[in-house]
Amino acid sequence: MAEDDISNRLEMVEKSLALHPHDPELMLAKGNIISEMEDHQGALEVAKELLVLHPGHLGALELKAVSLWMLDRWGDALEITELLLENDPLRPDYRFLHCIVLKNMGDIEESLIIVDDLLIEFPGDDGYLLEKVEILECLQRFDEALSIVDGLLELDPYDERYVLTKIDLLQCMGHDTEVARMIDTMLSEDPDNILLLLDKAITLWFPGREMDAFKPLGRAIRLMPEHEEIRRFIEAIVESEPMDESSIEALDRILELVPEDRGALIAKALTLRNLSRSGESILVFDRLLALDPEDHEVMLLKAQTLWVIGQNDEAYSMLLTDLDSHPEMGQEWFILAAVMKMQGLTEPAWNIEQELHIRSPEEPVYLSGLMVSARMMGEHKKAIEIVDELRRRYPDSLEYRIQGAVNLRMIGDLDEALSEIESMLEDHGAEPSILYRKVEVLGSMGRYDEGLAIIDPLVDSGNDPLAHRIKAELIHSMGDEKGASALIEQASKMEADAYHRMVAGGDDGILPK
Repeated sequence: MAEDDISNRLEMVEKSLALHPHDPELMLAKGNIISEMEDHQGALEVAKELLVLHPGHLGALELKAVSLWMLDRWGDALEITELLLENDPLRPDYRFLHCIVLKNMGDIEESLIIVDDLLIEFPGDDGYLLEKVEILECLQRFDEALSIVDGLLELDPYDERYVLTKIDLLQCMGHDTEVARMIDTMLSEDPDNILLLLDKAITLWFPGREMDAFKPLGRAIRLMPEHEEIRRFIEAIVESEPMDESSIEALDRILELVPEDRGALIAKALTLRNLSRSGESILVFDRLLALDPEDHEVMLLKAQTLWVIGQNDEAYSMLLTDLDSHPEMGQEWFILAAVMKMQGLTEPAWNIEQELHIRSPEEPVYLSGLMVSARMMGEHKKAIEIVDELRRRYPDSLEYRIQGAVNLRMIGDLDEALSEIESMLEDHGAEPSILYRKVEVLGSMGRYDEGLAIIDPLVDSGNDPLAHRIKAELIHSMGDEKGASALIEQASKMEADAYHRMVAGGDDGILPK
């Protein structure tokens, strides 16, 4: 019934537009209805057309910002929200949209400040409260978030948004038994609820029970094969855990129902790559690019796969072609280079960063990437030259001073490295990022007890996996391989827990973005 109502409203607006084709309010109404139908690209096109006819139209700008946000183009969305706030800095909906975009871009603390300000003006607004819950979840402040949700549930224990948000929080906190009980109870009352079916699937998929997860997922697909939440879930599948042959079987069953589903195809391509079936993986990527030749995410994934299997020339050709036509994609390729370094593909990563630096020589992040690559390849002299250039450009940057000390340690100039670190501690206090480097230098000098005296409190005081890894390196040098392995295992678990919390999050508190 709801879909029929939306279609009827759209039909009425389009009839009115036939009589008044350039009426801004009618065009905006059309765009908002299309957005409501989750056709965010279509809504974006309406907003662009409206802005051509009526430059500066605030409703069109807001629609454009929302559409860009829903299309995960957060940088573009941020530009629009800043423009809206310049026009009216006190308007709540502009501030709220700005808050959401900042959160998606990773500026969590600033988004929390904004939503707290809104709640001072509008205490009890459940939209702002639910957004605060998501932000607190990103900050891993789960008890605070759960307290807010429980307060909302006391007001309305049957509000599906509140219940689903609580399920999400409990998933992140590892309360799987309670989550399963809540979902099963709600599904017994509403067996065709798409979001509940997806939540059921995600609780089964994460432990690796892919085929068990397919039952609720398959039901959701049959009920609504084009539902955006389903597509987002499928895209999230490959991000959850390493997948195997049973995952391919489950994905093939999804593709039988929705043969051109982008998320399922990407998941299948990456799973094939993980199974060392890279040739088949490339064929799936080619199938995706045939559907959309401008799909940059797929382009990046295909290039990465080509580099993995040693087809460097074809991958590099893709890089050059893409940057020639889409120079704004530089940051995406830079991220790919960082991933490749983690895979041990340092030389092709260096080539990507070098090309990006040539095209944007004033961009410091590309130089920083080149510095790390040079260090990984043993080119310490080159790494020092790059750090010197960055410090010349940014003399007040703590990060580049730290990297300078790291380079000194790498070339064996330990006394000079320690002197530089002591100077930084005098200037900036006991910053963990400086203390970590001091521990590394002390370890290289064989001054293990001094290093332990620094790193032990950092390990004990929080959940920073890097502290565990730094201590592991130190005690490994002392000959304690068993203790080092235990610390590495703890660090890996902390990183995995943080990752799963991120994957379990999302705009609706259920799925990853």
